[in-house]
Amino acid sequence: MRKLNALLVDDDLSFCQTFQNLSQQFFKLKYVNSGKDALAELKTSVPDVVFLDYRLGRGMDGLQVLKRIKQLHQDLPVIMITHFADVETAVEAMKLGAFHYTSKSPNIEALKLIIERQLEQLKWKQIYEQEKLEREQPCVAESPSMQGIMKQIHTIARTDSTVLIEGECGVGKEVCARQIHLFSPRKDNPFVAVNCSTLSPQLFESEFFGHEKGAFTGAHIQKKGKLEIADSGTIFLDEIGDLPLESQAKILRAVEEKQFERLGGTETIKIDVRIKAASNKDLKKLTRQKLFREDLYYRLSVISLCIPPLRERRQDIPPLLRLFLRRFSDEMRRLLP
Repeated sequence: MRKLNALLVDDDLSFCQTFQNLSQQFFKLKYVNSGKDALAELKTSVPDVVFLDYRLGRGMDGLQVLKRIKQLHQDLPVIMITHFADVETAVEAMKLGAFHYTSKSPNIEALKLIIERQLEQLKWKQIYEQEKLEREQPCVAESPSMQGIMKQIHTIARTDSTVLIEGECGVGKEVCARQIHLFSPRKDNPFVAVNCSTLSPQLFESEFFGHEKGAFTGAHIQKKGKLEIADSGTIFLDEIGDLPLESQAKILRAVEEKQFERLGGTETIKIDVRIKAASNKDLKKLTRQKLFREDLYYRLSVISLCIPPLRERRQDIPPLLRLFLRRFSDEMRRLLP
């Protein structure tokens, strides 16, 4: 049977020694005699539980120490102990974060069971919070290579340069682009993704720059383009290697000068937007073959990021499986197996 590590904070040395003797079957107990000593101890090691006297005789009282403990370790279980138990003080302690309140003559075995239940609840809370974090930030990085990518992402996020993300289909280029946005000063502004491989030259211009009323047959109203919608945020040009040369020329000015005109319009619209692009093709090779504009390539690749395929980072497979299982179980309203 595992003994729980416990810290007792009480200015009564006689009680400390008595409690230590009574609890030695269930607890590995260390005691200190003041709030100051308790806080110093908690900065070097964290026990499973703290027993805290409500009425410490010198320095901070028990409730003051409780507040400080919760500032240091929010989830650390704290049990208030005192000779002077009453409902009012118990409620006050619970409000400040204590999870249990007992007299100085407790049933030690029952107390251990209460603490173990609390620790089990905390374990599940931590699992839930980790899963929530993974849902909000789904960039799995268990492998050394992806941990290196995540470090680069945090560094890149602090800049405002254009970013070119390269890698095979399905490696998570858009996920990484969203992570850069999430950690950047633009995180509260739009992230707009454009799939360049699905747009013809005519449709691309309308989608990317927008159009004025009457610009072409069927243009019955003015429409803002993706670039304008992304103002103050980020625009992500996915699979830009599939963009025809004609469209590449039109996008170059927007990348260089951060300004454009809507299709059929004459007004120059200035924007403040960060541009990220991605491709599953070798754009440098395409520039040598004259299939991708060299000037656009160098404008987009101020910062380059290459995402390795999953076969080269097998440590990421189990957490990815868990992530997708949770996502699909939520969507289909099914319990996880």
